[in-house]
Amino acid sequence: MIIVTGENTNLMSKSTAGTGLRPSSDPPPSYQATQPSSSYVIQHEIVYRESPTRRFWRAFVVAILVWFLVSLLGQSIYGVARRSNRIWGGNFPVPSNIVLSHCPHGEEWSNVPYPDAVSPDQLPYAASTSFKLPLSYKTLFLLSRGSQAHGTVNIVTSQDVSDVAKVHVTVKYYNKDIRDDGVKVCLIRRANDDIGVGFFTRQWYGPEHMLFFEATVVLPKTGNNNTLLHIESFETDVPNVSHKVGDLRGLVDFSYINLKGSNAPISATSISAETAVFRTSNSPITGVFNVSRSLTLKTSNSPIQVDVGVHNEKSHVSELIMRTSNGKIDSRVSLTSVYEGGRYLVTAISSNGPVSVKFPTSPMDSTLKLQATTSNSPASVSLDPAYEGTLALSTSNFAPSVRQRVVKDPSGKGRKRTVETSTLGRGVLRGSVSWSGQEGPGTVQVRSSNSPVTVAL
Repeated sequence: MIIVTGENTNLMSKSTAGTGLRPSSDPPPSYQATQPSSSYVIQHEIVYRESPTRRFWRAFVVAILVWFLVSLLGQSIYGVARRSNRIWGGNFPVPSNIVLSHCPHGEEWSNVPYPDAVSPDQLPYAASTSFKLPLSYKTLFLLSRGSQAHGTVNIVTSQDVSDVAKVHVTVKYYNKDIRDDGVKVCLIRRANDDIGVGFFTRQWYGPEHMLFFEATVVLPKTGNNNTLLHIESFETDVPNVSHKVGDLRGLVDFSYINLKGSNAPISATSISAETAVFRTSNSPITGVFNVSRSLTLKTSNSPIQVDVGVHNEKSHVSELIMRTSNGKIDSRVSLTSVYEGGRYLVTAISSNGPVSVKFPTSPMDSTLKLQATTSNSPASVSLDPAYEGTLALSTSNFAPSVRQRVVKDPSGKGRKRTVETSTLGRGVLRGSVSWSGQEGPGTVQVRSSNSPVTVAL
């Protein structure tokens, strides 16, 4: 007997009633506990697709916001870097043998106003300071180091009687950070007997790095109007700086002067020294120079145009060296002596530029040894009538020439000059000049290539 109760009764009733069939006569299945079946609901996600225009504007706004924040951060970092000097690289390049005595800072600088608010070289700020260099020191000198230093050195005289030379310095710059943190202008010492002024700049890694200085060295008068101011030694070593020497004639005399610059000219209205050296590069050397022992003029890629007086004394040979490249040498060299005679060694060397050496005067019975050399350009020499010695001229593709002028005996004795020349091949000429009939002690060598070579007697 099967007893059906609860839900099973209803199920049974529905299953049989709906079909009109009798209950099956098959034996019932064995009893097992069953779990009710689970119900599953499948949900479909609805994806919202944003339009391309809306996505573009959203990305654009985000990009603008990021750019604004990065800019603020960059300005903040830059400001901190400026305040902490991090835009300057390394230390000031002060040589190991230099001692800094005093470096003006802050209020020790005097601001220099411009009439039109901006300097001619477009640097809006300028400040000045001064130094005193006692003349009791053996050497007065100016020194600059650092790639940011450019400028001018002026050497002038004053009517003031004093025992010190003054150095007035004006620095032109783009902003105050450069003057206060990027440059040192100092009173310096070297060894025990040398005193000077130094310009030192650190490496600048930011914009607006322009810096220009102008140093004016003022040499005083002596207490005696009949006595020249004597400077034992004066030196400059200032790369990328020009030199301008005023008219020191009859006022100042140097035992030794050495002016060294680069990429800027050297000019001298008039200067006198026992020994003098003037060196630069890529710029001309011009002016009037007077020496008694030696003068050296060296540059490159630029001309040398000078009037030189060389005064000789018996104790030594007076020497003049003029050397350049890719530029002309145009010189007038006056040879003088306190006695009859005199010994002189003159060298003029260039390349790819004309060389011209003229001797307006020379002492009787003096000895001149001259070498004038260039290439791919003419070389010419004009000798004073007092010259006695040999001639050696050479070039290529041209015939060297000797031009004789009608001249009087420089001794006043009415002698006749003897000039002999001979040609050794197309480009070589040898000769001699004499007033006494005997070969003189001088030698003149003039050489070039692919251009004329001439000597005027």
